[in-house]
Amino acid sequence: MKVLFDMTYCSAESRAGVIIFAYRLLKGIYKIHKQKEVVLLLSEENVGIAQYEYLREFEFVVIPLAYGKITDKIPHLRGLLNKKRLDKLILKYGFSLFFSPCFFMHGLYTGRIPHIGVLHDAQGYILKKGQPLKGRVFRWRMNSLLNGVEHIITISNASKRIIQQVIHPVPEISVIYNSIDIKDDTKKIDKSIEKLLDKPYILCVNALVAYKNFQTLIRAFALLRKEMKHYLIIKGVKTSYWTHTLEPLICELGISDSVILIDKTFNDDEMAMLYKKAVLFVSPSLMEGFGFTPIEAAMYETSVITSGIPALYETTLGLLTYYEPATDHIVLANAIKNVIDAPLSMEQKSLIAAKLKEKYSVAQQAKNYYEFFKSYKISE
Repeated sequence: MKVLFDMTYCSAESRAGVIIFAYRLLKGIYKIHKQKEVVLLLSEENVGIAQYEYLREFEFVVIPLAYGKITDKIPHLRGLLNKKRLDKLILKYGFSLFFSPCFFMHGLYTGRIPHIGVLHDAQGYILKKGQPLKGRVFRWRMNSLLNGVEHIITISNASKRIIQQVIHPVPEISVIYNSIDIKDDTKKIDKSIEKLLDKPYILCVNALVAYKNFQTLIRAFALLRKEMKHYLIIKGVKTSYWTHTLEPLICELGISDSVILIDKTFNDDEMAMLYKKAVLFVSPSLMEGFGFTPIEAAMYETSVITSGIPALYETTLGLLTYYEPATDHIVLANAIKNVIDAPLSMEQKSLIAAKLKEKYSVAQQAKNYYEFFKSYKISE
């Protein structure tokens, strides 16, 4: 078996969930000693990542992507315009399977060998539903890509149900959960960050977009602010949604001195410390395919509250504290108060962390993918 693993969309610096997913899967493949059966597909722009930690243990090939000026303006043409180049490369090296860690509309594709990949969720379809032109282009490109592959993998049963309801793809869909890799030991971090975290705080780490439901968390926090000394720390890259919606709401509620946005990039040690020192982690999201951050927080033995949406309840194994409905800030405020007033014991939090670590270890999830790759009747 010789799997061509598409990494042309990845960079070492990005913290996007779909890129973290690809890195963790490759780390797991390395840990189970199957790296000789997986070859990385890199572009000329990101070939430098081949020297990144465990990626050095993999062979790689480079595809010179063409028509960059065109595909920068019209991304959905990237796969079509580079299909012949990819097919040539596949024939040259004799690959038996093409794997896409993420299906997106400017992804590469081939019909030369079996093509399988991961559709993490249906959020693109849902969010673009109200966009007449962009929505149509997106659905046309994604549908043609998804219906041309051999098999689709998704990351939770909840995500599978929504994909089937919203997209109705032709290929069969299987579920393989994401892996999660946390730092067991943390090195010394920057003193300014250490000082920032040297106060009691509630934490939320998520993308600053509307469906992550920060408004409900901010309103819940405002209700409690007078009776507790905690700060609310939000970790995410600043967006127009933060500037035009969330920041004005924080000012309106009079809690600007108690809400801290961290939009700078943290390394793994700094993220570990951010999770560990939190009194409570809250994820009020309205829509998830999996939900990395509440699981990461629980693995660091921090108390966690999430909305009760199916994906989060499923992937957190029903082990955390949940509130419903997701947009009710009064219910969330009560849940926060209850957890802070009556926290779980360290023994209970350690037990939750152990169960999640076992379920989502990078080695275990890599084994699941490897067995899936092997299940195909691939000609050698």
